Amino acid sequence: MKNFKINAITALVVGLNVATAHAARTTNPEPNQNVLYSGGSVFLNHADATNVDEPSHTAIGQSNLIYSVPESNDPTEDQGSSSAFGNQNTIKGQHANAFGDGNDAYGKQTQSFGDGNKVYANESIGYGIKNQIGTQPSDAKSPKATREADTNTNSASVFGLNNTVVGNNILTLGKDNKITDTSTTNATVIGFNSTANATNAIVIGTESQASANETIAIGQKAKASGQNSNAFGSQANALGTSSLAVGTGAQAKQDSAVAIGNDSNATAKSSVALGE
Repeated sequence: MKNFKINAITALVVGLNVATAHAARTTNPEPNQNVLYSGGSVFLNHADATNVDEPSHTAIGQSNLIYSVPESNDPTEDQGSSSAFGNQNTIKGQHANAFGDGNDAYGKQTQSFGDGNKVYANESIGYGIKNQIGTQPSDAKSPKATREADTNTNSASVFGLNNTVVGNNILTLGKDNKITDTSTTNATVIGFNSTANATNAIVIGTESQASANETIAIGQKAKASGQNSNAFGSQANALGTSSLAVGTGAQAKQDSAVAIGNDSNATAKSSVALGE
């Protein structure tokens, strides 16, 4: 353990490379930098002063960056120390934390756990590998200190691998799932390569889709595209408004159509089709 510099009342030092910065009010906080030299390379932890009346930021590992948010006049916002554990993590937000390698955590109470998660949203959590929450920086080379959380994305919880989401009140579990419409609210996606781009949409399955408000799609390649429609079963399709498709290959193609049973096909408005 060597070359560590501490600017705080008290601190717990763990590992090879630790940086902390005391809660200090200043319009121009001095960063606290800790340098570790290894094999001719420099590994740097950087932690700004917190700008709040709370304990210091803490960085444990190598090449972690913690940036402070501007001082607030709102007493309810007068808090916000953050922590980074691991390597190459970047944090900017009150009570934001990152654990692992190469994670970004931008936003109030944002949490990023794992490897390569990029969370740019308030009160959100990314857990796993290469998940993305919130609109990502358009320029990958933009200064990390100037980046901000996506104001159109809040309260998202993502667990798994390579999921991409925007919107509000989102829950996603699995791999390669996507929510790409920022107006999406209260959506749930569980599965693989599935999408939900609508309010109050629920998708469970592989390559399943819910693309209208108040919809449910459950099953492999199930699709619910009519408002208030529901599709249950492998390749079931509910296309019309308030339509219902239940069964493998069931098709409800018009408004208020109901298709129940395997390969059933309701093609007229308010029609009912029964299959196997």
